[in-house]
Amino acid sequence: ATGTDFVEIYNRSEKVLDMKNLWLATRDATTGELASAKETAPDGRLVFPGEYLVLTADAGAVQAEYFSPVPGAFVQMESLPSFSNEEGTVVLLTPLLEVVDEFSYYAGLHFALLNSTKGISLERIDFNRPTNDRTNWHSAAKDVGYATPAYKNSQYLDAGETENPIGITPEVFSPDEDGYNDVVNINYHFDQ
Repeated sequence: ATGTDFVEIYNRSEKVLDMKNLWLATRDATTGELASAKETAPDGRLVFPGEYLVLTADAGAVQAEYFSPVPGAFVQMESLPSFSNEEGTVVLLTPLLEVVDEFSYYAGLHFALLNSTKGISLERIDFNRPTNDRTNWHSAAKDVGYATPAYKNSQYLDAGETENPIGITPEVFSPDEDGYNDVVNINYHFDQ
């Protein structure tokens, strides 16, 4: 795997977004200041509710390496901010540098039994949980080629809500990296 960089975004709102108003950046590891802010789609690109979009400097390389049923959901950027494989921060922001969302990642978020994480995407498990909740990220499954660019994450699991004091979803899980019931969510609902 070449591990071509890409950032996938998902529109979890009920609004149509224009990528002309969203930029991509990183943070300087020493100062914490925003760095390398890049326009994602200077000519505009609409993102509809529930739509996935892939931002990359080399759409052809990502599509050659990973399967994607939605080739039209790739936005070819002039260049991406530099994202280290070991750790870094991905920032989605407006042209006025107002942060919309950001994710600080590090190699330890990957499945511990992987021999190498090169070319393996980190996937967000539930879009309704906080972005930087370390338990809300998992390595993409082997069965999907270790990435799901522009479509539903292999590790996605909507925890939902429960009326019971404790809810477990799924009731039986198998953390074997096959993309099926690899992650378990335990929800609780107490009066106090």
